[in-house]
Amino acid sequence: LRTQDYMFNYLHGLSDNDIYPEGIPSDGVPHVIIRTYSMPMVTVLMTLSTCGLTFTLVCCLFNLIFRKRRVVRLSSSNLNYLIILGAVCMYLSVYAYLVPTVHISTVQIMCTLKEWLFITGYALCFGTVLAKMWRIYNIFQYPTAKKNGTKDWQMLLIVATIVGIGILLVAIGTGVPYLRGSLVTQIVDEENPNGIAANGDREEYYHLVCYPVSSLPFYWNILILAYLAVLQIVGIVLAFETRKVKF
Repeated sequence: LRTQDYMFNYLHGLSDNDIYPEGIPSDGVPHVIIRTYSMPMVTVLMTLSTCGLTFTLVCCLFNLIFRKRRVVRLSSSNLNYLIILGAVCMYLSVYAYLVPTVHISTVQIMCTLKEWLFITGYALCFGTVLAKMWRIYNIFQYPTAKKNGTKDWQMLLIVATIVGIGILLVAIGTGVPYLRGSLVTQIVDEENPNGIAANGDREEYYHLVCYPVSSLPFYWNILILAYLAVLQIVGIVLAFETRKVKF
């Protein structure tokens, strides 16, 4: 038997390069490869985060050892622990953002955890600073307040309110199905969407990302950012009002 060669002829003078500008695709089912963050970048950021955690530990020990010193007592040593706790949460959120994994279940947990850690940590840190600034403002703007002063429980109430609102927003955003952004999906790596392995197999590259099931998470995140912006504005106003205070 004699085999007969067949040639595929394109109409209108087209060629393979016109039909497949990126090259003729190989046969077979492509191998799906999940890309994670660049390891050098992960190493640098996690190292910085670890240094930050170490520094917060040093600050905690300093506050604990010298808590009876006048300068430390005037800074409300008990509230300093809340700032340290908030800083720890924010540093830990870096690990949740950058954990190098290709397991969807792990990424899904990290998608939710990073939001909780970041918002809670930010609210703890900045809420405590706002409470301290409010006490200074209250003392120097209202002289009668100097007699009784502002109690620590009053400042803790302010911090609890600020943190509670932040936690409520995150809880709703991650708990309501149409608001949560913890559903993981696979998106194509646009910089290097596909390639050919050394053995000729076709490869497709993807990333795992937190992808909302609707556009509502975008607006909910805007609401959370607006809340954080309000805290910033209040802090700026209090700092401006107490700018002439001398210690």
